[in-house]
Amino acid sequence: MNTTNKTNCIQTKLLYESVESTQTCLKEYIKEQTNLPCLAIAMEQISGRGRMGRSFYSPKGSGIYFSFAFKLEETKPFTIIAASAVLSVLLSMPEIPQHIKDQINVKWVNDLRRDDKKFCGILTEMIEEGGEKYVIVGIGINLYQNDFPDEIKNIATSLLDSRENVLDAYLLAENIANKFFELYTNGDYIDIYKKHCNIIGREVCYNDFKNKRKVKVVDITNAGELVIEGDKGLEVVTSGEIEG
Repeated sequence: MNTTNKTNCIQTKLLYESVESTQTCLKEYIKEQTNLPCLAIAMEQISGRGRMGRSFYSPKGSGIYFSFAFKLEETKPFTIIAASAVLSVLLSMPEIPQHIKDQINVKWVNDLRRDDKKFCGILTEMIEEGGEKYVIVGIGINLYQNDFPDEIKNIATSLLDSRENVLDAYLLAENIANKFFELYTNGDYIDIYKKHCNIIGREVCYNDFKNKRKVKVVDITNAGELVIEGDKGLEVVTSGEIEG
């Protein structure tokens, strides 16, 4: 592990070749350190984590996996945090072929897909330590991986088709983290988010983790909440999943 300090938004970097989970690393870091925001980056996760307790496939040499933690100074909806994280990835993309850019879209609330297959997953968690609240945002990006396990091979993909243009993964992670804080602070980005979210006006299956139902997506609010219309009338929801 290597630790360095920076003069920009990220105050501390923790660099790993392999780790159980960057989320877990930062939970432990927060217990003893206060030099935040802190960014933990790994080239491999043994037990990468996704939303709802799911695992996130994180093999070595195929992607970049990182988390950043910060103290929650003001109460904002988690949809704002999730939307900021999604856009930080989108707006920090290096030069990639146009046909790939045209295939990228946002799956509310915080997945990035290429040709309707997921290449980037985002996990946001809030923890309390010493009477203070902290947020940890975890991001995993499949950069070159094309050989996925059977259980996810039909729903997962990678950002790039080959290693012809190898990315500086550590720099990409740092740029994304800094872009997040720029967006999260300014908060003027929902129009960009909506532009890349292709479900507005469509009928979808909404899962609130208790029931699944067909609804029509009406809009996305300035707080990143989903406005849906179904058998319960018009609703504004802050959590759940869009399936399909």
